[in-house]
Amino acid sequence: MGDKCKVVVAGDANVGKTALLSKFLFNIFVQDYNFTVGIDFHSKVVNLKTGEAVRLQLWDTAGQERFRALLPSYLRDCCTILIVYDVSNRKTFDGIPFWIDYVKRHTTKQPPIILVGMKIDLITRREVAFIDAQTIAKKYDLNIFEVSAATGED
Repeated sequence: MGDKCKVVVAGDANVGKTALLSKFLFNIFVQDYNFTVGIDFHSKVVNLKTGEAVRLQLWDTAGQERFRALLPSYLRDCCTILIVYDVSNRKTFDGIPFWIDYVKRHTTKQPPIILVGMKIDLITRREVAFIDAQTIAKKYDLNIFEVSAATGED
């Protein structure tokens, strides 16, 4: 078994953080989630193209402001941070600069941040164009992906 990689998933409430992880971990999509209270933890071994196995430690954080004080301790020593927003809710996208600043202030090693736009299956409800997401990703020098936990589309 190779290295461990701690991945923290952050973003506003109801953007699809838990749905993203459930799809990745178990290949399931549950329509109605209860909101995450505090932090949830999962672990999964993935095999890299190099043949090396890496254990991902996945930390699903609550988006509600009242749980935000818990986040800094989980950001320590992480190797990647996913900042998740909902493409059908512009307010969650507008909060990205806050999340980027927040995680940068609470990490010492400045791990890579990846933006993840969720719910791309809700085509008629889209409020955030991919070009807007690309613009903010370029501004902060981040990678960006758009996905759907419901359909598995990416």
